[in-house]
Amino acid sequence: MPGTARPESRWKDGAIAAAVALVAALLPYHRALRFPFSLDDYTYLFQASGLDAAPFTVRRWLAVRGYFELALGLFGPSPVPWHIAGMALHVANAVWVFLLARRLGATRAAGWIACGLFACSPLAFTAVYWTACIQELGSCCFVLAAACLALRQDRWRWGSVPAFAAAMLCKESVVAAPLVFGAGAPGSFQCLLQAVDRGLPLPLRGTDAWRSVIFIRNFADLILRSVVHPQAGGRILLVSDYDVQVPALIARLAALMDRPERMWRCPRVLLGAAACVPVLGAPLRRLTRSLLIDSSSVRRALDWSPPVGLDEALAETVRGYLAARG
Repeated sequence: MPGTARPESRWKDGAIAAAVALVAALLPYHRALRFPFSLDDYTYLFQASGLDAAPFTVRRWLAVRGYFELALGLFGPSPVPWHIAGMALHVANAVWVFLLARRLGATRAAGWIACGLFACSPLAFTAVYWTACIQELGSCCFVLAAACLALRQDRWRWGSVPAFAAAMLCKESVVAAPLVFGAGAPGSFQCLLQAVDRGLPLPLRGTDAWRSVIFIRNFADLILRSVVHPQAGGRILLVSDYDVQVPALIARLAALMDRPERMWRCPRVLLGAAACVPVLGAPLRRLTRSLLIDSSSVRRALDWSPPVGLDEALAETVRGYLAARG
């Protein structure tokens, strides 16, 4: 298991991942090291050198003003060291992919394969060739670091907060999601799993409420895609992977748990009155009112589709819940 590996073994695995990432990145992108500056690069270089006015702004400060002023002093006007730095950051991001895969339970071989595929992915073409795309590379680095830290069980998990803040200072994108579910997911979905597991009678038969949902692994896949995709920056991404009717969702969960499906019809007037009760109202409103998100524009822009189907996602969620329950 990833969490039981000795420190020296983890360092060795990480070094192998770095070597795999370096080779996989250089094979398709070695010409980027000799690529000249692009027009966007000159925009930021002129601002960093003081030739163009650059009023202070927090937006993308870390990857634009902070990085370009520091790198201009270190590298000068030659594009080669700038591209070497960008390539090194891209390789580091691929290593983060390996570490994240291991943290999520992947084998070493699977992690190295994921690392290599990420390093040679054609999605990174613009980010590797253009110095101005240090925004995407930096944001990707800090987002992956935040994800790895958030999955830890010790005090280091709090490092995910500043890491994510640093990602937002590199390149901001707002990802808005509906009901996120998965193994160990808290909130409304956890309450629904518990209610179905305990056989509680739910007054939801006959309700026509539809909910857009997204599986946690699909959500993570989309976040990684949005970090590296040039069409994701500076926009609000409304995402979901499936639309489900609430009674049908409960029936599926009951079948997966091998529990009886206990739903009964309740007049809408009574449901509306119950939704006003302070403690009961909020979860009841989420189960009786529709919330649908049209994510078709995001899917087209990012060329994305959910890698995990709904049936597989629900089955994995139920298995995780039953395993945690004991």
